[in-house]
Amino acid sequence: MFIATGAIGGKFADLEFQQAEATQLAAASTYTFSNANIGTARADRLVLACITSFVNVANRTITGVTIGGNAATLITTIYNEPPLKTQISTIAYLLVPSGTTATIAATFSNNMNVCFCRVYTMIRYASSTPFDTLSATAANAAFVSGTIDIPKIGALLVNS
Repeated sequence: MFIATGAIGGKFADLEFQQAEATQLAAASTYTFSNANIGTARADRLVLACITSFVNVANRTITGVTIGGNAATLITTIYNEPPLKTQISTIAYLLVPSGTTATIAATFSNNMNVCFCRVYTMIRYASSTPFDTLSATAANAAFVSGTIDIPKIGALLVNS
């Protein structure tokens, strides 16, 4: 999973780690991570939630992620479905100019066994639209391979 963005005014786009991986081990179709650290409030702050989930059943999908109760944009999603298993990895982002914590919720098409969430923020970016992405949605995608273009003053975020 990748996001690469440009920069404003010759300064680097700053990507900063905010929240250590939170884990929920119960079977559920929605996982809620309360009071996640989202850093210092800024008018240009993008909150990026890296979500990874597993279940020992095939044919599951992620249906949405919210940050602070608002729908986030899913950048790219990897579905890995070896026989009778599903692994889902995605990055969701939302402009969140206020507050220092937020509730992040990930919803799936049916119960998953476990869900992980890590939080990053990005500021001083040229556009919230990813510059380039790389993903795999085919069943049994054991790995993702390809080339990703990153501007000289961009940032790269990977979730797996």
